[in-house]
Amino acid sequence: YDRSRHWTVRSREIEETISELKADSERRAVTVLTSATYIQLLEAREATRVSRSDLEVAQRLMELASDQERAGIAAGVDVTRAQTRLAERELQLEQDREKVRTTQRRLLRLTGLPLTGELLLQDDLLHLPNPFPPVDEAVALAKQNRVEIKVAEEEIALAESRFDKTRTEDDPTLDFVADAGLAGNTPFSNSTFIHNVGLSLNIPLYDGGLTREQSKAAESRIEQARLEREDVEIQVEEDVREAYSLLETSERSMSTAEQSIRLASEELEMARDRFAAGLTNNVEVLAAEAAFTRANYNRLDALGNYDLGLIRLAAASGQPELLLETFRQASNTERNDQ
Repeated sequence: YDRSRHWTVRSREIEETISELKADSERRAVTVLTSATYIQLLEAREATRVSRSDLEVAQRLMELASDQERAGIAAGVDVTRAQTRLAERELQLEQDREKVRTTQRRLLRLTGLPLTGELLLQDDLLHLPNPFPPVDEAVALAKQNRVEIKVAEEEIALAESRFDKTRTEDDPTLDFVADAGLAGNTPFSNSTFIHNVGLSLNIPLYDGGLTREQSKAAESRIEQARLEREDVEIQVEEDVREAYSLLETSERSMSTAEQSIRLASEELEMARDRFAAGLTNNVEVLAAEAAFTRANYNRLDALGNYDLGLIRLAAASGQPELLLETFRQASNTERNDQ
């Protein structure tokens, strides 16, 4: 009988549990990174669509400026400005396409697929509903579900187990000893079966205070583990609240951008009509078109940040399955509508 051996076995069991939890945490981290990259790829692809639409607008403006110049209504500088704007839109489209290619390679790498492969995306960047509870409830759920907190709790249990092991190392131990076998002057003849059975009692008398000092050190490690757990809880709460803050900011940005898109579209239409009627040069049209482009990109950026915020909240709350189910439902609804 040896109490310290019991705590040695217990410590190894806890270490195995910690290893499994950390492996699960790493898998979750890869999943979050992959999901975020997927959203970034959807955003980059949507940016390409916006750039292509802006290029078409710039081409029509170029044609209008050329027609106006031939009719003697517009000046040559209007054509030059339209050509410059067209070149800028062509460059922006190529930059957005390169961003799609770069993000796609990063996603292929994360998923373990060949970098030369092509991804057929069936989803669009969506404004998903928030499936998570209010922030205070989400914080409470996160403290129950986050793997990091479970790891911290197991670290406390491990420190306590090691403390108990250290504290019992100078306890008396009782071992059962048994031995059996053949004995003789040759391996195969004149052999006799012999055996012995006994008990071994070990009583430590003095270790120079080593066990006491080791116990103090182990006790301090317990306190350190508890402090680390408190720090992890604070970090978990911060993660949830930051994710909610990002969601709220992104929603306000989307609302502002949608209003800007509507106003810029009206302004662009009026400026185009005025230029077609020869009432103004195309500076007004180009300014309106630039404002319309910025509004579209701002909305796209806000929508991408919103979806990334949902991913961060899913990871922070420890409930990614809620977001996954919401995404599936939204994707199925969109495909059915199409």
